[in-house]
Amino acid sequence: MAQKVVPWLIVEIEWIELGVVCEPTIVLTSRGYAPTLRVQESGTGAEFKLSIRAKSIAQPLEALRQNNQGEFKGLHFRIRKRSKDPKSQYEIQAMPTERPVKGTIKRPIHAYKKNLTL
Repeated sequence: MAQKVVPWLIVEIEWIELGVVCEPTIVLTSRGYAPTLRVQESGTGAEFKLSIRAKSIAQPLEALRQNNQGEFKGLHFRIRKRSKDPKSQYEIQAMPTERPVKGTIKRPIHAYKKNLTL
């Protein structure tokens, strides 16, 4: 069975909003092995591989991961390059989670008022 080919994400100077699909994997590249995240673009739903080898990506992602119970999966952030220079650092900003917390149920406020006793 053929595996789905996922393209590499090319990060430019415009912000792009991403959600992490799964935990990191290691991919063989022309320069050796590279840690990657499979991400999904928030606007289009397109999936990409994001190399997380650069220190300017790894450090902010580690802080986000620590705040996400030690997991990459489920992280939402936006990323861009600081300038058009190929050696420019990346900028990452956390985005609020769009998914409800697992096990929570949204009920209208009047549903709670019925259970009140005075």
